Amino acid sequence: MIHEKSQSPQDRDLQLASKPDRASLPWTPAPIWRPALLYGASYAVFGVYTHRVAASIIEAVGAEQGRRLIVLGLCAGLMLVVPAFVYGLHRLARRRGAPAARISITAAVSGAAAVVIAIATVMAFSFGGVSMVLALLLMRALILIVSPVIDVASRRPIRRHSVVALALSLCAVFYSLSGLPRDRIGEGFFAVLGVYLLGYVVRLSIMSREAKTLSPGQRASYAKYEFTALIAGALLLSAMILLRDWSVFAGAPGLSLKAAAIGLAYGFVLLGGTLVYLHPREHSFTVPVNRAASLLGGMGGAAIGAAIGVSAAPPAQDFISGAIIVIALAVLGAPYGRRSR
Repeated sequence: MIHEKSQSPQDRDLQLASKPDRASLPWTPAPIWRPALLYGASYAVFGVYTHRVAASIIEAVGAEQGRRLIVLGLCAGLMLVVPAFVYGLHRLARRRGAPAARISITAAVSGAAAVVIAIATVMAFSFGGVSMVLALLLMRALILIVSPVIDVASRRPIRRHSVVALALSLCAVFYSLSGLPRDRIGEGFFAVLGVYLLGYVVRLSIMSREAKTLSPGQRASYAKYEFTALIAGALLLSAMILLRDWSVFAGAPGLSLKAAAIGLAYGFVLLGGTLVYLHPREHSFTVPVNRAASLLGGMGGAAIGAAIGVSAAPPAQDFISGAIIVIALAVLGAPYGRRSR
């Protein structure tokens, strides 16, 4: 019997990375459910903590000063935790022998968009008249709607089960939105949502062109550059805030530590969400997985927060929406089960 020589991980990654037509990538059982679980669990902690702490900071020092302090704390927390992710991704990329230089500039632009998304996310939770669930649902709906548009623009095929799951996810979001009061939502909140949407359009479009590859090494290399650019952007933004008004940090060290914890929590949200988005499949598949995980995590966090008395209980219709989301995840996961048999 003749045994074929096994391929090394480096050779296999280089072969996968050299596929000329990324729009026609075949089905691949690349891991997505574990990072989705990390994302959802991290979002449960991040959402409840941020909504509670951000509102208290603004109440203590005022809206303008409070939001500067929140952004400064977010940047500080990200600068503490994200370098560890960069190191891990760098080691993975080197172990896989992935080419790196070609995508560094576009990944840097995507990293700048990730900073914008991070700030917009935290700001959306800082509005006192907007509940955490309402902010969460509106942000989920925007990205669910735009994901197939990005796939079409990138000439990526959209599979039928992705369309079904996308429709179910949108139904769940809009069903929950139908019963929520919106009389206290101001123009500032909608401006934050617009910035949030713009950041995601830029980031997902670049990912679709540059990072949606079967090569784990190349995906790790892309994420490494993106996270490095995010750290640089956070450092620059922090310097600008402190040069303008040093008292933002020095005047309230206790509140600054609370704000920095927001950044630490968001760092794990960033890692889990990025790993989901970098899955080789189309955004019409990865975005519903990402949005569903965060929606379930956020609603679960709100329920736990209500149980321990730190937040309001989510309405009953949110649990119905959660059941619809579970069905959508089952639709997305069904092909995995069929392929494994």
